[in-house]
Amino acid sequence: MEVLKNEQAAQNEIKSGAEKVESVIESSPTNKAVIFPPEKKARRKCTLSDEMVKMLIYQMAHELENHNMYKTFAAYFYRNDLSKLGIYYDERAAEENVHHQWIYNYLTECDAEFTYPQVPAINLDITDHVMPFRLTVDKEIETTLGINQIVNRAAEEGDWATFTFLLGDDPKTGKLVLEQREEESVSRTILGMAEMEGSWLRKQNSILEFYRNPESIQPDKDED
Repeated sequence: MEVLKNEQAAQNEIKSGAEKVESVIESSPTNKAVIFPPEKKARRKCTLSDEMVKMLIYQMAHELENHNMYKTFAAYFYRNDLSKLGIYYDERAAEENVHHQWIYNYLTECDAEFTYPQVPAINLDITDHVMPFRLTVDKEIETTLGINQIVNRAAEEGDWATFTFLLGDDPKTGKLVLEQREEESVSRTILGMAEMEGSWLRKQNSILEFYRNPESIQPDKDED
């Protein structure tokens, strides 16, 4: 009987201790709504805000649109017997698909719930060989501005994970901001090459070579 009494007393003491701990937790400032507002509880399901998910999905669709436009340009140049320019735009399209994949992977890593977005159709009447290169520059500028908007939003929200993702420098996980600096620069240079006088058979060689190795046509710098 004495053993049973001691066991009951121990159980009562444990229960009392648990109630005290629970009381302390409930009264702790770190658990009040001011510190942990209801909307933050959404992170239990997804790391990202609803607005951030929408912006990333839109950007993912934009990257796919870029991919489709560049494949359209590739088909145009293949059809006009400028196969190296077709190859150039095939490779540009492949890059856009990688950019889309970076965003897709990040969304899934953050447990975002989404369906694939609708991608606008490419309805273009290409009137000359230079037109695709002009449109490429404009498209890359548009892409940069869209990514910059997401960067700004991430900073406003204090979403430093997304901020870091966008400013990353990893070819596997993403480097969207750094990539756009390069994409714009390369596109502008190649537009200039396309607008130069000369045979397209020669220009296509220079464009593809420069794209694959930008140092190939950089002017020599005088040494001090």
